[in-house]
Amino acid sequence: MRFKKKIRKLLLNATTPFLMFLARRFSSLPLQTQIKVGSATGGFFYFLSKRRKKICMCNLKKCFPELSTENLEKLSKESFKDLGMGAAEAIAALHLNDLHFKKIKFHTYGMNELKELSRKNISFIIFSAHFSSIELMLRAINAGGAIVSYKKYSNKTFNSYVLGRREKYYPCIEVHKLRKILTMLKSGKSLFYFADQDSKKNPCFSNFFNTPCSMSSVIERMPEMAGSQSFFCHYYRDKKTFSYHIYFQRVSGPVTPDSYNQWLEAVVRQHPEQYFWVHRRFKTRPHAESENFYNKAV
Repeated sequence: MRFKKKIRKLLLNATTPFLMFLARRFSSLPLQTQIKVGSATGGFFYFLSKRRKKICMCNLKKCFPELSTENLEKLSKESFKDLGMGAAEAIAALHLNDLHFKKIKFHTYGMNELKELSRKNISFIIFSAHFSSIELMLRAINAGGAIVSYKKYSNKTFNSYVLGRREKYYPCIEVHKLRKILTMLKSGKSLFYFADQDSKKNPCFSNFFNTPCSMSSVIERMPEMAGSQSFFCHYYRDKKTFSYHIYFQRVSGPVTPDSYNQWLEAVVRQHPEQYFWVHRRFKTRPHAESENFYNKAV
């Protein structure tokens, strides 16, 4: 298994410059064409990537036990197609010039409140999650005037390239640099934070679709420590009208792992195929549990 991972890593490192060249060329196509190609590519990878397919099905079985095997497989296929669309949208977000990007239809809700807080130099934290059109959404709103937290990609060349393209439209900060983030928030700057990733370091556990998942405890401490306002943000692609909808919702009380997961579960149910099911969301388990959900998937 380790040998296979090393081979995959070497191949990816060797082909990254060529893939980035193809991405730049691909971005010159009309966006609708890019998305159709992306959907077809995602459908192809559903059959090609056995590992990610198993992870996706494992997550879906845990989160939607009421669905039949046939419907779970259907949702899994749709999820892969949406990931392909998201990859095409990411290429567009990173490469389209402003003239062509402005032709994309975006509908935003609640942005005026964020702009008013920014004007008054009042910091806020936007808690969001990983849906397939994430890159397109962030560029469309310039991250809502906030600095975007991110995790490094293991491929240094790819990481440097993507980070450089993102920072043309909004500033970024590594998610683990908590001290720097708090200093930034206390100075009146704001943060866009994606909290739906498995956390190994000092995790806390909260139910997501009735299954405990590991989260960073910083989600609860950060707004209080920085004295920042809190918002939830969700977004989705409307396939019928070929448009995108982005919602900002002020959080009246404290943001906790439980309140975050309750909110996330509600918005995931609206467009389940657009969520990132290929991530090992339940990888880290509570100490009392020995079960590894993904043993047969990896």
